Amino acid sequence: MPALASAVFNLRNTLRTWEARRSSRRRLAKLDQYILADIGMDATAANAEIRKPFWRA
Repeated sequence: MPALASAVFNLRNTLRTWEARRSSRRRLAKLDQYILADIGMDATAANAEIRKPFWRA
């Protein structure tokens, strides 16, 4: 049973990580150029991050 519990725990953590990435990238897509500049990012870097699939860090 510990192996199953560990697998479920790892799966849950992976799904949470993927959801956090998806959510962060959606919020990043809504920022304008002035906010991007405030966080030290330009539109090119933001677009590169936004286009990444959720499973890619």
